[in-house]
Amino acid sequence: MIQGDEPARCDEKEGLLSERAGESINTAFKLRQRGDYREYAELGYEQVKPYIQKAREFIAEARGYLKSQSLI
Repeated sequence: MIQGDEPARCDEKEGLLSERAGESINTAFKLRQRGDYREYAELGYEQVKPYIQKAREFIAEARGYLKSQSLI
């Protein structure tokens, strides 16, 4: 991990997003780190395919929160 480049944390205790959304984004961040910064790491479509729907769900949840706060 690059120093100062910490993953977004979605803490259910704060009530911003669900625990599932937080787990999904943290897992996606770890995969991205592996693909971007590890030598000889290769992520294929089949490895990332399960996270595409999770990403869509995360975006929908984040968008809902931002709308509820009149931020978008």
